[in-house]
Amino acid sequence: MTEKTSWSCRISRSLRRELMNAATDPSPFDSSVVTNADFPGIILSIDHADCGGLAFIEESEATIAISDPVFVTPATPEQKRRWFQWMLLEVQAYSSRAPGSLVRSIQPPEAAESRDWITSSLKDAGFFIAAKAGYWVKRDCDDLQKDLSAHKVTRPPAMSLKTLTFDKWSQDTRLLELLCELVNSILTDTQDLRGLPAATTQALMKQWLDQKASILLAEMNAVTAGLCVVTNEFNEQSNASREYRIEYVGVRPGSRRLGIASELIRQLPATQELFGQNSTASPAAETAPIRLTTFADQLNNSAVELYQKLGLVLEADFDIWCWLA
Repeated sequence: MTEKTSWSCRISRSLRRELMNAATDPSPFDSSVVTNADFPGIILSIDHADCGGLAFIEESEATIAISDPVFVTPATPEQKRRWFQWMLLEVQAYSSRAPGSLVRSIQPPEAAESRDWITSSLKDAGFFIAAKAGYWVKRDCDDLQKDLSAHKVTRPPAMSLKTLTFDKWSQDTRLLELLCELVNSILTDTQDLRGLPAATTQALMKQWLDQKASILLAEMNAVTAGLCVVTNEFNEQSNASREYRIEYVGVRPGSRRLGIASELIRQLPATQELFGQNSTASPAAETAPIRLTTFADQLNNSAVELYQKLGLVLEADFDIWCWLA
């Protein structure tokens, strides 16, 4: 790289396809962690040749989540740091179109020396650690009832559950209004990710629509009391397991401490309608073991206690780096 090196960034709606076309062997995408899905993102070109990029997801009009950068040409750590900074400049310029918007990156809390260039680039670009999250996993769901019994948790007698597949709730105006009212109520009193700008009902609903999520809805005395939002997939590389990812759990303030959140999660493995809604059809999926996964704010004591009670295990910690426009 010389002083006359020129660089530019562009927005791509097919990041994976474009970088795969530009890559030399081997592929920059690790098949064990990246699916065949494509992503929008930023592509960096140096001297008119594509050399790398990063994916981003617009979770709402004011929030963008970015991936780690991927490079299709060999680079030293110093080159990677500089190239990543250039990509971040483009992301920030894109995000700044909406004043008050946020860009988010999730990183391990203690990055290995080989990843120092990532955290140093984020710091230099004005990012800061806004929250800490944990990745929780339960690999054996057959003992969910036992785990709850050990904590003397019983199902509220007046509670009933309703399964809402994506096709059902996303196309029903009445259900959409019902869900919006419930989420509005939940967000009036929440401990989740308090270091970040407060979540909004509009942003959460858009995220669940984009994810094609299914919803398990709890009702008490004919009133919606809580919900569990879940996405799922059949993972042939993870011991051929069915993964239920809990995207969100919330209970109306006046209905808390009644065991509703516990019961919603406990019923996920038994709710077959939820599986297959947004996963690859496979005969093996019908009998594969179920694994529950979720992310939770480590400072949200209620969420941490809930997952511990249900037998989920904390497998990893992450720092949530943010930049505010």
